[in-house]
Amino acid sequence: MIAYFDSSVVVSMLLGESTRDRCHEIWDRAHRVCGTRLLHIESAAVVHRAVREGRIGEFGHRRALQLLDGLWREFQIIELDESLMTLSAAAAGAEGLRGYDAVHCAAGLLLAAGNEAVTVSGDRKLLEAWSNNGAATIVISA
Repeated sequence: MIAYFDSSVVVSMLLGESTRDRCHEIWDRAHRVCGTRLLHIESAAVVHRAVREGRIGEFGHRRALQLLDGLWREFQIIELDESLMTLSAAAAGAEGLRGYDAVHCAAGLLLAAGNEAVTVSGDRKLLEAWSNNGAATIVISA
């Protein structure tokens, strides 16, 4: 299985959220996990915010960022080139998505179109956009 992960999946794995085990199960089943570079930025931002909000301490902060770096080395990166940028802008309009979610949507759809791939997220709006466009989805919400 090829899986496209958005940041909600990675954040669950990093912060030990209730969906963590499901995310790890999907990760382990996939022979290839894909994402865009935005996934790393979004995931790191959530980890930093968790420290500021007191949800994790300094040890948890370091551990989460180390885990992110380890996971990141395993990702196949889908680059934000001109074609993906154009598709993302169209997805933002057609599906009513925010900027980063539109990029995840377009990247997931590109991957799903040419492969036996699944798109994975906990974001209902993104999952709906993928499903509306024929992509197989896996929901990771609790």
